[in-house]
This record gives sequence, structure tokens and C-alpha cells, in this order.
Amino acid sequence: MTIYDLAGDSVYGIPDAEALLHASAYAPGTHEIFFKTNELGIAKYNLTSHIRTPIPIMPKDTVESLDVSADGALLVYSSGAANNSNTYPGYAINVSTGNIKPITTGMVALFISPNKDRVAFINMADANGNQGINVVALPQP
Repeated sequence: MTIYDLAGDSVYGIPDAEALLHASAYAPGTHEIFFKTNELGIAKYNLTSHIRTPIPIMPKDTVESLDVSADGALLVYSSGAANNSNTYPGYAINVSTGNIKPITTGMVALFISPNKDRVAFINMADANGNQGINVVALPQP
């Protein structure tokens, strides 16, 4: 991942970082970018201090999509791990403590509500190809 200034000049790069659609997010309250790593985990990078910090996820897991609260305290992600049989379960992570709680399954792309009490997500397509948007309560890990 490369960070550019407003003039389009490269300011610095973050190695081993993917800024894919729905696999990265910015927390303006902490000036941190959260992103999927090449190892399919999650890390954050502080744009002020230039410190990179890994975010622990479920064991043997992979990240399909993620979102983070504006204050950087709560992160949600959907899992694409093979052992989940393509059910795409979602998890909520308390960024400061590392506590993780399951949310629900079928979560393709996630979006945390501004007050961190709900998460909206595009659900996995059914057998007929139908897809929709669901909103569920967000457990506080």
C-alpha cells in the first residue's frame, strides 16, 4: 500500500498491506489505517507515529472484508477460512483488548453503524442468486 499526498506524490509505503475493496478502513479518531495483510490477517498503521500493529483474529482464519469504528476501538471482519465451508462468519474485535465475539454468518461486506451498536452487511447470495442487506446488533467484545 502506498500513501499519497494531495498533489499525488508518494509519501511512504506500507509493505505487506492490501487496500482492497471492503478489506481496508480508516479510523479518523486515531489517524489509523486498518488493512488486510498479504498473510490474510489484519494490521493497523498509524499515520502520525508510523507504527504498524497486528490485530489478532481467529486462529487459522482469513479476512474477506472489514470495517472499523471512527474511533478505531471496534473492528469487524468476515472470515473466508476454508474450515467455515464458505459461510462467511463475521467477528467483532475490541482493538485494545483483542477480545473477539462472533456476530452471524453470510457476511460478505460489513459496515459498522456510527454509534457502534449495529453492523450492516451484504449477505451471501442464496441458491437463486438473491442478495440483500441485513442489519444486526453488534456484540461488544
